[in-house]
Amino acid sequence: MTDKRRRYSSLVVDGAPQAPSRAMLYPVGFKEEDFARAEFGVPKSLEPYVKQPISIRLDPDLLKAMRDTGKGWQTRANDALREHFGLSSHEDKS
Repeated sequence: MTDKRRRYSSLVVDGAPQAPSRAMLYPVGFKEEDFARAEFGVPKSLEPYVKQPISIRLDPDLLKAMRDTGKGWQTRANDALREHFGLSSHEDKS
């Protein structure tokens, strides 16, 4: 029988099949007793500033050039756009 106070959280964390879900919550500070509470939630992000996923069409040679710069190319592209538009850097947002 499901606890009515835990209608949603019980689906995520109760029982053996949900052990991986529980395991992901321990590193962010959850303890065993937290799972018995009425409801709980995890914030979408611990950072106040979250980048938004988008879809954009770019010329193939431009996309290749950006990707060829290696890991972190999307962050560098973001930084170049911020600079182009005269916006402060991501680190300045807090």
